[in-house]
Amino acid sequence: MHASQVCDLAGATVAITGFGPIGAMAAAIAEHSGASTVVVTDVSDHALETARRWAAGRSFSNLHAFNVRTTDIVSVEKAVEAITDGQGVDVVLEMSGSPAAINFGLDVVKMGGTLSLLGLPAGHAVTIDDYTRNVIFKGVRLQGIIGRRMYGTWQRMLALLRSGLDVEWVVQATFDSLADFHEGMSRFDKHEALKVVFFPEGEAAAQKRLR
Repeated sequence: MHASQVCDLAGATVAITGFGPIGAMAAAIAEHSGASTVVVTDVSDHALETARRWAAGRSFSNLHAFNVRTTDIVSVEKAVEAITDGQGVDVVLEMSGSPAAINFGLDVVKMGGTLSLLGLPAGHAVTIDDYTRNVIFKGVRLQGIIGRRMYGTWQRMLALLRSGLDVEWVVQATFDSLADFHEGMSRFDKHEALKVVFFPEGEAAAQKRLR
């Protein structure tokens, strides 16, 4: 939620690098907020197929999903250039922490565009391939994301949910016992489920508690 709040997404072209549970929810927020186009990149075919199924279920035709492990990155960048009529995307929501994804975001963002940076790179350091061209000469805004805005993030999210935002589909596996913990986490680690929920007392008991 916080990462998607850095600017107005209505009518914007949005690239989301990393389609895990946070990237999936960011895509849902972008579509619900009126983004004109959403570009998703990931290294998992399962994650990208999930993105395509979600878009089809929403009748959202302007979803473009690319596997940046199996597709040459230059080809993906050219595709994004064509999708945006040579302008580049308005906003990049970087969820992966991958140095390659961060540099991809800098390549495809438009002049004066925004990168919202949530992903944490392994080893903490990132090398920017072309700082002069992609940061200074582009005049981009780099916004680091940490935690949430108290209490604005929660209030905004509640408002979006009340207005019809659907993120239930992100939960793709539920278990009625912690005895299935290892199975659930295995499905998560294998990208077979974006988010896994465990009900230690059973889902029925949890639902009853909420009434």
